[in-house]
Amino acid sequence: MRALENATSAQMLMAKLWAMLEHENVKLETYRAHMDRGNSPIESYEPNMQEQGNVRADNMQINKREKIKEIDSYWKDLSGHIEHGKEKTSNITSKLLDIKPLLTELPASKRAHIETSYSSLCAVAKTVMK
Repeated sequence: MRALENATSAQMLMAKLWAMLEHENVKLETYRAHMDRGNSPIESYEPNMQEQGNVRADNMQINKREKIKEIDSYWKDLSGHIEHGKEKTSNITSKLLDIKPLLTELPASKRAHIETSYSSLCAVAKTVMK
């Protein structure tokens, strides 16, 4: 009876983790597509020095302040991405660690199938956490 409960629990936890990983994968693909189009704010930063002739000093100061604000917002955005990545990695690792002990208590007949799924889940998790 306990083995059946462990199998059911493991399968439920794995299904939840699969859904979470699929969601994260979609977000990653969207982000990568955005970056591939060259929309990286940090990489596309170029000082606006296209004005010809004499550029007034106060205009340059305003432009510098605007660019500094823009760069600061990119750093904040980057910090948010890093924090999200840490939380995501911790959450995924925690779920994998919750599943693993359940697998060791399964009867051999159920263990082989579920361990194969668990291995696949670990591989996808590793990709998402990179």
